[in-house]
Amino acid sequence: MGLKSWLVRAVSNPSQYAERFASRLPKMVEQLTGSIIGFSGHRKIEPNDIPTEAAIESYFEMQLLGYKAISTDLAIIMNPTSHQILNEAIYLRTYQTVASFLCMYADNTAQLVMKPANAEKFGHTLNVAAANTFAGRSGFDPEPRNTFAKIQEIIPSLLSGKLFNVESPGKGDALGRILDRIKLTPDDSTLYAFVVGSQKQPAGCGASYLGVITEIREILYRCVAELHW
Repeated sequence: MGLKSWLVRAVSNPSQYAERFASRLPKMVEQLTGSIIGFSGHRKIEPNDIPTEAAIESYFEMQLLGYKAISTDLAIIMNPTSHQILNEAIYLRTYQTVASFLCMYADNTAQLVMKPANAEKFGHTLNVAAANTFAGRSGFDPEPRNTFAKIQEIIPSLLSGKLFNVESPGKGDALGRILDRIKLTPDDSTLYAFVVGSQKQPAGCGASYLGVITEIREILYRCVAELHW
């Protein structure tokens, strides 16, 4: 049974559905976090450094701008739990940012596709269940209420009028907001940039981002269609 079918058949109300949905979020977060970092490069910040865009179309452009790719080995890039990805300086910040974004996106999508009362139940339970799920993971506080507060603190920095810029991923869209938030190491000594790809050159974290948000949208649309919520 696929994820979408399992989620729909295993629940009887929006709150229960939200709890089931939240239990699947860590896998999605891990996947997208791994892709973002796998397609990243970094360089030391120099005095009088000129900031560059966090989103870069290709590895060629990354090299021209002086960034060193963390890897060009597909076995590492495509493995979100590889040692190299997990030990990058921005891993924890990226994980928390992606988790917050996907919680926000799922809540917003539910508001668009569900009846208002059902969307309210789903959103309330999702936020609580997600905090319980993520508590103690990848830098989140072990106490769920502190994790809840952290997610709510991060969300405003991710708001964007455009979900995905098809013509130029990461430019003026929500993906760009994610990348802008994570591009500096905690000590502000190293700057990261991220290969996002483009219509001409699809290799990059933009494809993973689009895949995850599409999966969430399809899950929720199917739920509404089958359960008439």
